[in-house]
Amino acid sequence: MNKNSRWPIIICAALALHVVAWLAVAYLAVSDPSFAVEEDYYQKAIDWDEKMAQDKTNRSLGWMCEIHVESQSPGMATLSVHLLDDVRSPVVGATVEAQTFPVARSSHLLQSSLTENGDGRYEAPLAMERPGRWEVRLIAQRNGSTFTHAEVLYFTPTPRIPRDTNP
Repeated sequence: MNKNSRWPIIICAALALHVVAWLAVAYLAVSDPSFAVEEDYYQKAIDWDEKMAQDKTNRSLGWMCEIHVESQSPGMATLSVHLLDDVRSPVVGATVEAQTFPVARSSHLLQSSLTENGDGRYEAPLAMERPGRWEVRLIAQRNGSTFTHAEVLYFTPTPRIPRDTNP
């Protein structure tokens, strides 16, 4: 093989290596579990005025919420929300929905409907195994009024206790 016939092979090999590297990077980009695209992000951007109107409604309602997540057993937790109205009375009879996800793995979205436990307290079980920062997004509706709230909190799960394998 002479020197002149090696150049086409070298160029083709360099192009093939470039394509393989590009495909590897593309695979890593789409398979990364810490990456997620906000659901309906484009529609949310278009509806920015409605979001601002909802924020104004939230302020005019004057509702407050306290969110707690308590680990119940390994892999399970309870999401608790306490809703109070503008005079700090419990908000009873509301329909409360929640979206919860770990900030580090935001593609792991948990949807839940919270059940009322009286005195403005609403709860739902969640399959939360990952420690760290979690975002909770709430939508509470009562008598035609809608209240939204988003909060980031820190969650520490109950550690798994290894089984004793010695008899």
